[in-house]
Amino acid sequence: GDIATGEDALRRKKETGVAGVMIGRAAMSNPWIFTEIRASMGDGPEFIAPTMQDKWSLINEHCRQEVLRRGEERPAMHSMRARLMAYTRGMPGGRDLRGKLQFVESLTQLEDIAATHLAMLSLEV
Repeated sequence: GDIATGEDALRRKKETGVAGVMIGRAAMSNPWIFTEIRASMGDGPEFIAPTMQDKWSLINEHCRQEVLRRGEERPAMHSMRARLMAYTRGMPGGRDLRGKLQFVESLTQLEDIAATHLAMLSLEV
C-alpha cells in the first residue's frame, strides 16, 4: 500500500522482496500509475509523464463516457464531481479548480474550465 509512483513500487519491491504492490488512492488522481510502475519494473516501455493537455483529455473523455453510459448529462456530471476532485489533486491551481469543478453540470462547462486552466498555465511559462 501507499504506492504513489513507479519509484515507490520499485523501492518497496527492493526493500521487502514482495511479489507485487497494491494500488489504491493513487490511481484515483493518477490513472497512469500502472504504466509508470510497469516501466519502473522493466515490464513495459519507458514511461513518459502525461502533459497537462493529456490529463485534461482523459478527464474530458471519462466524463463524456459517463454521460453516454447514463444517458443524461446533468446527473452524469454530478456523479463525476468526486472523480474530478481526485483528478485535480497535484495539478497547478488544483485548489481553485476544485472550487469550480464542485459545481460543474455539463460537458461544455467542464471543457471551458479545462481551456481556461490550460490557457492560464501557458501564460505562466
